[in-house]
Amino acid sequence: MVETNPQLSQLPLIERGIPGELPVTSISHDEIRRELELKRAHKQLLNSVKESQWAKIHGGRMILEVRTLSFLQQPTYGSVNVFDLDDCLLSATSWHAREYQLLEENDILREQGINITAQRAKEIYELSKIRIPQVAEKEPRYTPRLNLILLSIYADALREAQIKETPEEEAWAELLKWRELISSQTEERGERALTAYAINSTIQSIFENNHPADFVYSDFVQDVLSSSGKYDIRIIATRGKIEGPLGQAYKLHSSGIMRLKSITGGVIDLVVYSNDVKAEALITIMKMLPGISGRQIRVFDDNPVEIMPYLEVARNLGAPNIEVIQVSHPDAKRKDFNPGVEPTHEYKRGATYFKHYSWRHTAVST
Repeated sequence: MVETNPQLSQLPLIERGIPGELPVTSISHDEIRRELELKRAHKQLLNSVKESQWAKIHGGRMILEVRTLSFLQQPTYGSVNVFDLDDCLLSATSWHAREYQLLEENDILREQGINITAQRAKEIYELSKIRIPQVAEKEPRYTPRLNLILLSIYADALREAQIKETPEEEAWAELLKWRELISSQTEERGERALTAYAINSTIQSIFENNHPADFVYSDFVQDVLSSSGKYDIRIIATRGKIEGPLGQAYKLHSSGIMRLKSITGGVIDLVVYSNDVKAEALITIMKMLPGISGRQIRVFDDNPVEIMPYLEVARNLGAPNIEVIQVSHPDAKRKDFNPGVEPTHEYKRGATYFKHYSWRHTAVST
């Protein structure tokens, strides 16, 4: 890259390389390790994290992970492919379902009089979705630490119920009281309120030994990476809690997706971790990388609820080059849901269905 401004040359490479209108601030590897709360992470995960350059925009509301700086200097042709992570590249639904099953089957918990059924574990997972007031979120967000805390409280209540020979319903009622208390504390103090609560070590080990790599849609990932060309850009845009031993960064790097390379050489170039709805992340990407506005942009997402927001973004930008592709894997929980608009075309490749949408062929409400 040719340096024309002496002050520009003093900035970290990632700040110099991203030409958009949004201020980008680099994060050192020591800082990102602290921010991601990966103190106990295994060496392979930490090495993977170190292979990227990290930055933040919007005061940290979005975190950027730049895997290949070369894509910032590519010619202004080739497509831009934006992939969702959960239930698109990786079966988060199956990952969580395995958690539920492992909790039900664990002998150590059973010996302690703790019988957490898979159904109860799933209900507690749903209770772990909350809004964090200090974060600009439009929907409740799954919070892994809260899930572990609620499971730990429920485990204690079940153990106590067995000693007192009281019904399980009382243990469940006790959990709901604690959940209401913790929710109100979180509204007042933010996520730091969760640090006051202990986590059952057996439950935590169950979660940490349930490896995301086992739930990657490997054939699909190789397919979409291989189908992208030499000058294409490959971006993951994911929403959720980035930090912690079960957060989005942990999940992505533990999955091995960031280390995958297709037979055509395709790799992930950029990850955008967002607390906004993913359609907002697309706007940010286009502001951050203004050179992509004229390219073909393909958005791959499993969630029908995300289709309309993406199409509204495309319509508002007047961008006929944005195409949204709904990806429905055979085990996806949302595969039978319809976003309420008709696709331009659809087809099946392997066991996965693809439905293509364009705002030019869709009546998008104002």
